Amino acid sequence: MDMDPDLVILVGNSRGWGLTYYNTVLALGIRRAGIPLVVVSTPSEQSPGLHERLRGTGIHVVDDPGLEVRELASVRRAAETIASVSRPGRNVVHCGGIRHSVAARFAAAFAPKGNRIIVTTSVGALHNGSRIWPLYYFLGSLTLNLASHKVLTLCGRELRKMRRFGLMRSKSSVNYFWIDQDSFSEGQAGPSELQYAFPDSRIEDLNVPKVIYLAQFYGQKGHIPLIQAWKAIVQRDHRLLLVLAGSGPLEPRCKLLATELEISDRICFLPRVPREVVPHLLRHCAFAVVTSKAETFGSCIVEPLLAGLPVCTTHVGIGEELAAADGVRLINETSPKHIAASLSSLLDSFPTELERMRRGRDWVIENCSVDRAVARLARVWRVAGLSGQSSGEAEGSLRRCLLEGKYDDRGQ
Repeated sequence: MDMDPDLVILVGNSRGWGLTYYNTVLALGIRRAGIPLVVVSTPSEQSPGLHERLRGTGIHVVDDPGLEVRELASVRRAAETIASVSRPGRNVVHCGGIRHSVAARFAAAFAPKGNRIIVTTSVGALHNGSRIWPLYYFLGSLTLNLASHKVLTLCGRELRKMRRFGLMRSKSSVNYFWIDQDSFSEGQAGPSELQYAFPDSRIEDLNVPKVIYLAQFYGQKGHIPLIQAWKAIVQRDHRLLLVLAGSGPLEPRCKLLATELEISDRICFLPRVPREVVPHLLRHCAFAVVTSKAETFGSCIVEPLLAGLPVCTTHVGIGEELAAADGVRLINETSPKHIAASLSSLLDSFPTELERMRRGRDWVIENCSVDRAVARLARVWRVAGLSGQSSGEAEGSLRRCLLEGKYDDRGQ
């Protein structure tokens, strides 16, 4: 019989980040839905004030440094913390990664008798930009088959990939990553009270048309072919400015390449901006481009759409669903030639691209709202249960897998 959970325990922190912005948004959505909730997290936070934002709405937040799961030994500490906040009845522990899912499954061993633990997982990046990403997907799928009662990928492409590498069909489905629509609506509403000094004055110059790419500087993000393609775009229209907002190890190489191609004056390398500044940064741009080779969802696609920017993207993450809705322009290959051709087509058809953007934005608002995500989660939580294995059998299999060294989830 379907049953609502007696308590949802949301693991709000991500490795190295502390309490994350989007887990805060999710927690507030769960609260609005009237579902009993406790948030567990480390004391640190991705942006200042997130803990207080939750506590200000009456959400109980438990801070424990032990929830920073870095190695196998710390799984026990995290499991004990999760177990300590459980209550008699049906406790659903919702996690955002594999390590916390393992800890949550082990929490059943520490929870008082009568406190049943059910684990659900919204699974993010599994080293999908690595050269050996199939191995990570295989091992990640194997571990989640044992650790989680229900696995929710963030888009259809990721679901197909994980099932191809062994994730059980019976315990997996899609729950699109949730957006914070309100922050983008506010960011587009007019002059902002937010005071942020962009280091390049061209960002706020309305006479400089800008194309933006929001991504960290890593190889899989495709900055190198984009910069090479920008050479052809600049020759076409020297007024255009490419804004690359982010940080990462590849940034010096990208700057050197821009200098070698003699287009450094047409590229703005912007340091990673605070999360609350992103809507206001996008507000100053005309288009967005995404040249990534791997995205588990693609906030770099969705956020520009919410800000009213047409988007040109590779076949990654949520881009395929949006292309099916004719909401984005696709780049079929990641070579500089194809990137330049796609950007040129976008620039040539501005009215058409605005219509496409509106379709994409409407699709995102309809399918990726936090309330829709919470409604999907609530349905999952009502029916989630032990499928095929008893709790003890699953924990025993998982323990053997970990102790034999068959899974190492660096980066989760």
